[in-house]
Amino acid sequence: MTRQSHRLAHGSEHALNISRPTLRAMIALATLYTATSPLMAGQGYITAGFAGGPKALNSYQGIIYAPFGNLSETGLVLRTWNKAFRFSYKTDLGPTALNVPITALGLSLEGEAGWQFANDQGRIALYGGIVWRDHFLTPDDSRSSLSKSRIGFSATLDGEYKLSADYGVMANASFLQGFNQYWVQSRPYMKVGDGWKVGLDAASSGGKDYNNTRLGIFASDFEYSFWSKKRMFFGAEAGIQFSLKDNRFTPYAGLNMGYLF
Repeated sequence: MTRQSHRLAHGSEHALNISRPTLRAMIALATLYTATSPLMAGQGYITAGFAGGPKALNSYQGIIYAPFGNLSETGLVLRTWNKAFRFSYKTDLGPTALNVPITALGLSLEGEAGWQFANDQGRIALYGGIVWRDHFLTPDDSRSSLSKSRIGFSATLDGEYKLSADYGVMANASFLQGFNQYWVQSRPYMKVGDGWKVGLDAASSGGKDYNNTRLGIFASDFEYSFWSKKRMFFGAEAGIQFSLKDNRFTPYAGLNMGYLF
């Protein structure tokens, strides 16, 4: 991702219709803006996507922002997420209710701040954040750690390593303290076409009561501009997902998109 240039457009002035105090205030504001705008020049990425199948679904919307540089450089990175998900697990609800299937619907709001280290070989970033998450369980499972909404803390590791100009691997992992939920993903890839990335997708997520693993393929970084100088990126994924705990296999598919600003 390259740094986007910012240009200041000037219109015609009607100086004779502006009083001197107002003119002085405008000059002061312009001077302040000129002095501080280089400090606020950054790069951001708005992203949204969904993936899943018959037994597990997840969707997300997020904003990733580097306030003092671009997203490919070393520096501070801020992220905020809105997530929704559905999954299922089996548990015992009582002496006579054994191995009962539970459907969980979840909502999550997350804010993270982290520091990224980047060079020609890749990048790695470590984030810490605050998470609010709630689950709705059907039927009710009051003994589950998912049964109450709560606020917790997140630790996330995200990075990419370039093996060569055409091959590399992307990976990320996170853990939510207070929820005891985790996510781990690895995506080895090769570049094809005009900057596309295609490769293998392996991910696992879970907690105390459940786990889901998926294996498949993905394509990302397909760039298309709907209008001049506006960069949009698209991706897709597909494969199988399964639960080792429940011995259940189902297909999954997903789409994602992003806008660089």
